[in-house]
Amino acid sequence: EIHVRGKDKLLGDKRFASMPDRVTNTIHTVDGTVANRPSPISCNVDDMDSVPKWWALWRRFMFDDKLHHSNNDGSSCSKVPAALLGKISRAKYQAVTEEEEEISIPLQTLCLAIFDATLVYIINSISPDGGWQVLKKDMIKALYAEKDERIIEIMEHVYSDVDIFLLQECASAFARKLSQSGFSEKYEIITPPVLSAADQNSLILLRNSIFPNGFTDLTSSLVLRVKVSSAATADGDLVAVLAKSSSGHQLLVASFHGDTNGLATLPVLQAVADGQKEHGGTLVFGLDANCKDTGKPGKILGVEEFYTKCETGNFSTCWGDKPAADNYTTLNARTFLQPQLHKAVKESEKATKGGRSPKDFIVFPRDAARCSDTSKDNTGSRSFIKDMVFPTLDFPSDHAIIATTLHFFLQQSTIRMVDPQAIMDYVAKHDIEACLSKAINEILALPTLPPNPLYDIGRKLMTMGAGNGSAREMLLKQVFNAIDLNRAGKVDTEEYKASVKSEIMLKFFDYMDSQGSGQLSLEEWLAGMGKLGSAISDEQFEGELKALLVEAKTLEKR
Repeated sequence: EIHVRGKDKLLGDKRFASMPDRVTNTIHTVDGTVANRPSPISCNVDDMDSVPKWWALWRRFMFDDKLHHSNNDGSSCSKVPAALLGKISRAKYQAVTEEEEEISIPLQTLCLAIFDATLVYIINSISPDGGWQVLKKDMIKALYAEKDERIIEIMEHVYSDVDIFLLQECASAFARKLSQSGFSEKYEIITPPVLSAADQNSLILLRNSIFPNGFTDLTSSLVLRVKVSSAATADGDLVAVLAKSSSGHQLLVASFHGDTNGLATLPVLQAVADGQKEHGGTLVFGLDANCKDTGKPGKILGVEEFYTKCETGNFSTCWGDKPAADNYTTLNARTFLQPQLHKAVKESEKATKGGRSPKDFIVFPRDAARCSDTSKDNTGSRSFIKDMVFPTLDFPSDHAIIATTLHFFLQQSTIRMVDPQAIMDYVAKHDIEACLSKAINEILALPTLPPNPLYDIGRKLMTMGAGNGSAREMLLKQVFNAIDLNRAGKVDTEEYKASVKSEIMLKFFDYMDSQGSGQLSLEEWLAGMGKLGSAISDEQFEGELKALLVEAKTLEKR
C-alpha cells in the first residue's frame, strides 16, 4: 500500500517526499555552480506557469541532464539527479516497512513528482498572472542566493571574538566559501572525514592563535563507537578533534547534528564521553540535540531526558543543569510549500503548533569547567526577539546562534598546596577572571606539596588538609544571609558592594555569578567562595568571613 494523500502523517514520517527533495532541491557541482530542481519550493527560476511546462523541465532535470558533482571520498563523477537518491533506512526512519525500504528509491521519485506537480497546479490556480514567480525571485535573493555570505558576515563581524565555532547542517559549498574567505587565515576549518550524502555536515572552526599546534581528528574512532550502539547516524553528522590550546589545555572538541526525533543524541553523547576517557582532554561539545520540550520514550527525545543523561554523565550545559524546557532555540512555522505537509502550520496556529523547541546546547564536564555570558541570537546582531519566527530576511538560519564563555578549572595534576599569601598577592595584582582561569594555574603548578583533592563544584566546598568543610559552609551561609539585605534569597550587585569592601572580593562577584544574571544564588556563593578559600587555612578563612559578617551586620543596623 502506498499512501499518497498529501497530509497523511505516515507519508511524512517515511520521508518519501522530503528526503528526495533534500537531495535534489539544491545540488552543488564541481565547478562551483548550483543546480536546482524545477519546483515552486526550490531556487529554480525557470518559467513554471503551467503543469505541462513544469513537467518537461522536471523530467529533463531528473533523468536527462548529468551533473558533475563531488563524491563523499573526494572523487567526482557525472550523474543525473535521480541517481543521487539513496535508500531510506528503516533503522533511522522506523515508519518505513521492509518492502518500502527495498523499493524506496523509485518510491521517492514518484512521490516527489506527485508533490511538485500538485504545488505547481495549486499555485498557478491561485496566481494565474505569474505574480507568485516574481515574489519567489525576491525571496530567493534574500534567503538563499546570498545566504552563505550573510552567515559568514555574521560570523566574521558580529562574532569576531569567538575562538571555537561549532556548526551543523552545513553544505560542502559553505565550507569551501569559508576557506576562501578571511576565515582561513584566522581559523582551522575542520570538516568530517566522510561528508554527508545529503550535503549536511557538522563543522568545527578553531582559532589558530589559540590552537597553534593543529589537531588530531577523532571522528572515525568515535563514529565506530556510535555504530556499536546501533544509533541511527549518517556520515557528516559528527566531527570531533583533539586540540591543545596555547596555554597547554587539551580539549576534545565535537560538533553533532541529531536525527529528526533526537534518538541518536544520547548514544552519541555517551560515545563521545567514552572517547574522551580514552583520548583525554576536556570535552567541549556543541550539538543540535533535536530534543523537544515533551518527549515520548523510545520515539522522541524530550529535554528532561536529555538533562537526566547529562546529569548522570557528570555534564553541564550552557543553559545550566536544569534549564526551563521553554528556553527554545528554534521557532519556525512551516508553510504548505514544503514536502512534509502534515507539519504545515496555519497563521492562527503559529503560537501553539510552531516548531518551538529547546534543541541546541554546548555541553561540558561540570567538574572541569563553568560557563558565563550564555546568549542566544535570532537576529544576527547578538540579540534575541522573543516569539519571532525565524529564519527571516536578515537572519537566514532556522536555529538560533548559541554563544557562551567557558572557564576551565585547574587540572588535578597541577593543583598544589602553596603559600596562601603568594596566591592572594597574585590575585591582588591581576584580573580575577584571568587568575582563576589561567594565570593562577602557573602558581599552583609550582612543585611544592602533594596534590590536593578536587572539590565538587556547586555541591560541596573543597577540603584542604584538616580543613572543616562543614564548618566553612555554615559560616558561608551565615554571611550570605547577612549580605542578603532584602531577604530575597539572592544577593544582587548593590547589596554585595554595600557589604564587601575588599577589592579582591569585589572583583570576585562576576566570577561567582555563573549565569551572568547580576545576582548570586546561595549555590553560586558556596561554589565561588569554596574556590577562593580553598588555598587558605580555616583560621584565615574564618577571620576573613567574620570581618565581612561584621561589616554586613553594621550596614543592616544603619
